[in-house]
Amino acid sequence: MPWWRLAPVRCAACYAAGRQRNAALLTLPNPVVVGDIDDPIIWTIAAFAMWAEIKVVRSQLRRIRGIDSDLDNVLLLMNLWTWIAFLLAVEAWAGPGPDGVLRIAALELAVVAVEAVLLHALMRDRFLMKGLAVRRIRWAQAFRVSLVGNLVSIAVSLALPLAVVTVAIVLD
Repeated sequence: MPWWRLAPVRCAACYAAGRQRNAALLTLPNPVVVGDIDDPIIWTIAAFAMWAEIKVVRSQLRRIRGIDSDLDNVLLLMNLWTWIAFLLAVEAWAGPGPDGVLRIAALELAVVAVEAVLLHALMRDRFLMKGLAVRRIRWAQAFRVSLVGNLVSIAVSLALPLAVVTVAIVLD
């Protein structure tokens, strides 16, 4: 089994990119074509990774600015937007092998940047937060929170499948 199938990055994106390209494609009502990302294993790993990222981001925002607002739903929505865009970009642009890993790393950096911009806008009460008490954060804080949150998401995305593989090998 190739190494990128054992060590998925960002919610099993490498695993999805490394699967057979001639697999059956699911065509949605709109012209978007989704390939390997419809795998329920990827979505299960993604759910755990998003949950961990949201908890870390919320705790960091509380520590930085003392924010008591319930941001979980907005953070979940933000993560879903960036994650789906990330998976579609991986499906279209990144493939297996060293070049694909570099492309995924570049996409990860793009996700950090996009989420930092969204967090900055969110904390400026410009983004889905009308009426909630939020406090402004600086750009550097937004990038740090985004980076730490995404590192946690990547760590969960790597650790969960590796733990399952390890348990399967030990039990086998």
